[in-house]
Amino acid sequence: MARKKVITKDILLDYGLQYLKEYGFDSFTARDIAQKFGISTQPIYSEYLNMNEYRSEVLKHTFYYMFDIKLSETYASDPLISYPIAFVRFSEDNPNLYHALFVKGFAYKKVMYDYSLAQYKKLVASVTKYHHLTETQIKNLHLRI
Repeated sequence: MARKKVITKDILLDYGLQYLKEYGFDSFTARDIAQKFGISTQPIYSEYLNMNEYRSEVLKHTFYYMFDIKLSETYASDPLISYPIAFVRFSEDNPNLYHALFVKGFAYKKVMYDYSLAQYKKLVASVTKYHHLTETQIKNLHLRI
């Protein structure tokens, strides 16, 4: 009978995110991650073809963590004021993640922009006083963040 997988893809993504938070991408190797979390490198290489694929998936995971969790934190009653504050706080509290996403991670520039704009449009739609804004105005406001 085959052994049940103990370390899943989700666990590896969380390990990658935690490692990235602490150390950044400069020392992001299978051996370093395995050592940090007390596992072998085998689960990483059984789930991913190579380290580039793992890095890419961790970067995506980090991106959604930032947008779906960290940028939804409230700092002001007006969401369009709170959102940029949350973005700045994210960069201050998570410099390694910010660097990984916006300095090292420009492979996802278009994906990040599209997702960010969609999230911003939802914010605008959630506040009645901004319903008069045109699509162009919303895009321009979004670019200024």
